[in-house]
Amino acid sequence: MERETARSEELSLSTRQAARLLIAEAGVELVADNAPGRGPVPFLHAARVHDLTVLDAAGPDAAPARNAIESALFDTGRPLLIIPPQGAQPPPRRILIAWDGSARSARAVKEAMPFLRLADNVTALTVTDEKDLSLMTPGADLKAYLARHAIGCELATLSGKADSAAVLIRSFAASEAMDMLVMGAFVHSRLRQAILGGVTTSFLDDCPLPLLTAH
Repeated sequence: MERETARSEELSLSTRQAARLLIAEAGVELVADNAPGRGPVPFLHAARVHDLTVLDAAGPDAAPARNAIESALFDTGRPLLIIPPQGAQPPPRRILIAWDGSARSARAVKEAMPFLRLADNVTALTVTDEKDLSLMTPGADLKAYLARHAIGCELATLSGKADSAAVLIRSFAASEAMDMLVMGAFVHSRLRQAILGGVTTSFLDDCPLPLLTAH
């Protein structure tokens, strides 16, 4: 245990030093805090008073990393940006919004506004026939909202009869060479042990591109 703790602290120190040099080149101040063994509470406290939490993607078998992602998503009240193993292209120039017209989608779009303003292309994709969208806010209304913020938005619609929404979103993002996905996070219950929505689970298990999400 002592050897593993020492190894972890050494790795954390070297990572912070490398991050400090990289971030300084961008003219951004870095305040680093290393608190091994103190559990998730300090992380949650810090996330609640920052604009955005950025975490590496975690597969379905990486329990500690997955727990950190779910805590950041459901326990902080802040948006979360998940970075896939292959990294990301900053800033994202082509952004895909997975739009189902829900409050969660609207929240994710609001939190993504700083990225959307810098993008060259924004597309809102709606998957029909996959769930009840009778109460959804139409994509045309989203387009009008973004236009009021000087953000152009293209609309796209796919039918979910043949494939799941997650499959269609992945395929569309790949075919259109998107740099980021904006998506609201869905959970079936307020309980921590609840089953996450299918699309949310799919992208948390396998994140093919940077994912900005909020709940």
